[in-house]
Amino acid sequence: MNPNAQIVFDNLLNRRSVRQFQPGSLSAEQIDLLLRAADAAPSAGNLKSRHLHAVTQRSDLEFVLSHIYSARISANHATFRNVAAMILLCADIPHCRQRYRRGALYAIQDASLAGQNILLLAHALGLGGCWIGQVNGHALLPHFGLPEHLKLVGLIALGHPAETA
Repeated sequence: MNPNAQIVFDNLLNRRSVRQFQPGSLSAEQIDLLLRAADAAPSAGNLKSRHLHAVTQRSDLEFVLSHIYSARISANHATFRNVAAMILLCADIPHCRQRYRRGALYAIQDASLAGQNILLLAHALGLGGCWIGQVNGHALLPHFGLPEHLKLVGLIALGHPAETA
């Protein structure tokens, strides 16, 4: 395998979901890089029928955490306690349906692929990340002033990993 392919392959195999983070924040440059990686993800018809919203303020992060549906997270308040950022991954279904009959599916795929790019780059940068799917989008979207036609596909928790395995 050529060296570039080996680096990518190792990143794919070694990335793990991280739910425990060290205190600290992410720089604006790190957030920008992660969002640029998301934007480079494949997209149906290159419509980019997705909308990403970065959350970094502590009070907003606490609000997001309070709207995750998970017995594990609710029972263990340490999970995601020191998360530095959350990325809300939204599908813009109406935008994609303008061109494709199966636009709902394609918009969700667009958002999901963007999320995978974020997770892979986060790992390559030495950051930890975790996809969270059990979340109340009906509460989060209006809180952040996001259009009601968007569908929240998932969240990505990001930060400096406290976990070693």
